[in-house]
Amino acid sequence: MKRKCLPAFSLMIILFLITGCLQLQSMVIPHRVTLEEEFQMGKYVPKIKNFFIILDASSSMSVSYAGKGDGTDSKLTVAKDFIRHMNDTMPAMEVSGVLRTFGRGIEVPMKQTETVYGRTTYSRSGLEQSINSINFIAEGNSPAGLAIKAVSDTIGSIKGANVVIFISDGEHLEGNPLAKVRDMANSYGDWTCFYTVWIGNNPEGELFMEKLAGEMDCGFSKSVDDIASDEDMIDFVKQVFLTTDIDSDRDGVPESLDRCPDTPIGVDVDESGCPKIVQTDSDGDGVFDDVDRCPDTPIGCVCR
Repeated sequence: MKRKCLPAFSLMIILFLITGCLQLQSMVIPHRVTLEEEFQMGKYVPKIKNFFIILDASSSMSVSYAGKGDGTDSKLTVAKDFIRHMNDTMPAMEVSGVLRTFGRGIEVPMKQTETVYGRTTYSRSGLEQSINSINFIAEGNSPAGLAIKAVSDTIGSIKGANVVIFISDGEHLEGNPLAKVRDMANSYGDWTCFYTVWIGNNPEGELFMEKLAGEMDCGFSKSVDDIASDEDMIDFVKQVFLTTDIDSDRDGVPESLDRCPDTPIGVDVDESGCPKIVQTDSDGDGVFDDVDRCPDTPIGCVCR
């Protein structure tokens, strides 16, 4: 019986296909856990209750941005893209948000600063729609102080920790914004952080943005180019919005400060996270029960 043999080139093709499959299997990229997934797993929790984005929409923001990129986008376009990137990176947090612009509408003073989003419960789609609604050309003067004061007034009427993100080129800002941030720090600095994102071509503008952030004990200033990559944006969102300091018993005191981490839900606690001690004087003799050696003294008797 005559045996048939496969041609040599056929064997080579089969070996090539087998080797290729093995290589493809070894090249499978492992799943990368996103910030949203880490948040849902409980690795991070919000460290704020409210966020405020203040966006410079004045005439200087219509100039092309000379930083990273092809130089064809205006500074306002770059600013909107930054907010989009941040919005896409933020996890679905139960916090309130505001997006406020300033500068557009110099001919209508009431519109020199206006809220285009919020104050409302944060949603990614809601903020995205508001960003898309900013479809005008940057124009007008730069009443930054007016916008900062408006945000400060809102902070004064609400509860919880706050973060303010001020986005601008830092040029020709009017209304004494330094003083307005200083006032915010004096009134609400214990529970408010102030961050600036510089999108400009003039180094003096960058220095001014650093001064603004420096007026608050909590916060920092960054160039938009330093937050351009996905990794840098994740770090930014973590620093600004999130914390790993979990409050497992939900008493409002983070784990790192909680001396009684297993307090039952609903119990009123002190600054250390422990139940508040309610001192009572059951016999009405003017001596609290915890130090009263005669806790059943008849009413009206004189204590000695």
